[in-house]
Amino acid sequence: SELEDMEEYRVAIMGRTLNLLPDLDNHHQIREQEQTIARLRKIMGPDQGDPTEPFMSIYYPIVQDSTQHVSVADVEEGGDNEEGHNHGIVGTISITVFWRDMLRDILKPGTNGMVAVIGNDCGPSFSYQLFGPETKYLGQGDFFET
Repeated sequence: SELEDMEEYRVAIMGRTLNLLPDLDNHHQIREQEQTIARLRKIMGPDQGDPTEPFMSIYYPIVQDSTQHVSVADVEEGGDNEEGHNHGIVGTISITVFWRDMLRDILKPGTNGMVAVIGNDCGPSFSYQLFGPETKYLGQGDFFET
């Protein structure tokens, strides 16, 4: 999992892309997703977009005594620093970001639109329409040709 990789290599990890669209054949998942979406709508507020859009999390390890032993670690060496110390992780900072926010403001105002298709190995691809700094979620799938 992402957290296991973060702990093993002691590096920031971008988690897999998720969205809250349930499997329509799984009634338990539908109820669970509806509850999660309702909670997110309360947290996000009415003008903050659709909580079913794709999002991802970034996990950043807090390493014990990290300010006292700063060095560049080679991922292949499993996170040990140059002195051979292997300091434990004492915490994690995580942030969850909607892809719409990652794509917003990429293009300058007045720029002709384009479709961004985001593919991943953990689930279906999804598409956004970009017009200048604005983004619009088109849905799951490749909408490049539509």
